[in-house]
Amino acid sequence: MSGYPWTPEEEEHLSSLCGDMPWFMVVTEMKGQARRRGWRKRTESAMKAHAEDIGLSLYSCGEWITTAYIAEMLKLKRKIVLKWINGHELYAKRIGRPFFVSRTHLRMFAKKNPQYFAGLPESDLLQLLSNEQLASDLAEMPPVRLRNISPVVRVLTGQRFPTMISAARTYRVSYRAIQWAIQTGGTAAGSQWRRA
Repeated sequence: MSGYPWTPEEEEHLSSLCGDMPWFMVVTEMKGQARRRGWRKRTESAMKAHAEDIGLSLYSCGEWITTAYIAEMLKLKRKIVLKWINGHELYAKRIGRPFFVSRTHLRMFAKKNPQYFAGLPESDLLQLLSNEQLASDLAEMPPVRLRNISPVVRVLTGQRFPTMISAARTYRVSYRAIQWAIQTGGTAAGSQWRRA
């Protein structure tokens, strides 16, 4: 090993990040900590070489996962997961081009929005959420048809509803009437509607 020796504090911090975060995030975090704590500046290749020397994983198998992985596990299109992020429903970090979501935030999202997770196999949910109880609870829930659960807004009042079905129940119309109003620009329950 060449270069300046690593302090035990640096090594411990590197060890806590590797395997839990994508490598891009490990490098960013280590550089930030170096600035804050006065550690020596290290290049990405130096960090990578040291991590390999002490037997750390450079691949994320822990807390941070990609939107593509979430979409694959939930059997959704990736653009739906990106919509949650852009709508500030799901917190994510962008490192380079892809977004990464922590499993902690994904678990919070799943508790607030069980309809997206309901009825999936418990093994898939456990792999995605890393929480046995939550995975079991969601797997036991009956599946929900996703086309009727997107948030909608009543244009006349600006009132937002979490699902088309909840809006339909509130105004005592069928969800199909609201769906038709959105698609055609017509009205349902005396108002125009749009997707949130």
